[in-house]
Amino acid sequence: MEAFKEYLGQEFEEINLLGLKRKLPLYNVEKNLWILANEALCFGCDIEFTRKVGKKLAERIAPFKPDILLAPEAKSLGLAFCIAENLGHKEFAIARKNSKLLTKGALKVEIQSITTPESQFLCLDHINREKIEGKRIVLFDDVISSGGTIKGLMKLSKKAGAEVVVVSTVWIEGKAVKEDLIQGELNDKLVYLDILPIYSKNNAKKFAKI
Repeated sequence: MEAFKEYLGQEFEEINLLGLKRKLPLYNVEKNLWILANEALCFGCDIEFTRKVGKKLAERIAPFKPDILLAPEAKSLGLAFCIAENLGHKEFAIARKNSKLLTKGALKVEIQSITTPESQFLCLDHINREKIEGKRIVLFDDVISSGGTIKGLMKLSKKAGAEVVVVSTVWIEGKAVKEDLIQGELNDKLVYLDILPIYSKNNAKKFAKI
């Protein structure tokens, strides 16, 4: 799928991933910028989608031989469960977004998301920290847009003493941070299945860095 499309007032756009056709709504995230809302596919509610995508991502991730998967709450957790199950893992780790519920001494990093105006935090409590400490891990999020969440997960993993061997996602949104991640710490360790386009009026490529 192409990375940029013109917004013509359409409310929905059909995507086709692994032969599964789904209609996703568009919503406005800032002036002259619309993105596809993937929530209907990423909580695990669409069981057919979750199973097929989880299996395919696990096949792509398996050659990296990770010990455990780390994902942020909450939208990605249905897919994370399916991927971990297909990898033959007995558990996976979660980075929380609410530090109030965590024990003292939890690891915490600040992140910025394209869909959330205010800053957020990713946190690892002692249980999830112990799960990944000293392990070869795969990071997973349902979509990489600005890259804020994935970079936050990378920072948390480093603080916890884990080695990130692969970063995985269902979609890269626009050009996202694909080049940035590949040229940086990950080199050739980025696994994704498709591109979600970014929409704008008149000149979509104005947002080429997103």
